[in-house]
Amino acid sequence: MRFIENLKKLRKHTAIMINEESLFDAISFVCGMDIMLEESILYGFREWLLTKKLKKTSPFSLDEVVQTYLESQGIDKKKQAVAFLDLVFEFLEDKGITDVR
Repeated sequence: MRFIENLKKLRKHTAIMINEESLFDAISFVCGMDIMLEESILYGFREWLLTKKLKKTSPFSLDEVVQTYLESQGIDKKKQAVAFLDLVFEFLEDKGITDVR
């Protein structure tokens, strides 16, 4: 899957591709890549994050849900973009997609 290959490259070279201190840049980049490649790998990510991590429901957008979770974990704003990428990898592993890291 091209999405996973590109996600691995992004995680390895984050500073080259996005501003590591911008969670919203990371979310936009990853979601845009998923849409562009038409693989729908992130389908269900928001719901997974709400049920598995936050253990609640929310009408908020993906970026607000991700930010709420990362802040609840005490992750510094400057490290949230990389932490988001790690969450995506964890989500993919939970979906049963192997060899994602």
